[in-house]
Amino acid sequence: MRRCIDRLAALLFAAPEPVPERQPVRPAKLLARARTQLDLLQHENGVLIRALADAQRRTSHCVRGLHGELQDQQGLAMRLRAALVVKETELMFLRDDVAAMLDASHDAAELVICQTGCVSHDHHWLGDDGQCRRTGQACVLNGAPQPAALRQEESS
Repeated sequence: MRRCIDRLAALLFAAPEPVPERQPVRPAKLLARARTQLDLLQHENGVLIRALADAQRRTSHCVRGLHGELQDQQGLAMRLRAALVVKETELMFLRDDVAAMLDASHDAAELVICQTGCVSHDHHWLGDDGQCRRTGQACVLNGAPQPAALRQEESS
């Protein structure tokens, strides 16, 4: 293709051939030479146009491929963002569940401490006003049913 362009430039920008001054100009010879040059230019023009069409076809193919790849990458990014949202949501719910379990464990531990200190040890932390001296709140076991072993000891 470069060779064709160079030849075209050489034909377009070449200095005209000197015509001998004393020889008579023959119009038939000039016309034949002009037709030959015109045929060469037409051929080179056709070659250049076909090369341009081929380059446009390849470029269009590449652009379509890149467009498809871009759509694939955008879809992948969307799916990854959605998966991240799902994982973050699951993690949030797990944190809430763990916090609820810890609260329940804490409450259960508090109840065991109260049962041990109050019910088993004759209301060790229970104040005269019915308040727990350990927590400063109302006793959660005051008036609660006591184990059968403790009731039998109290009745005897």
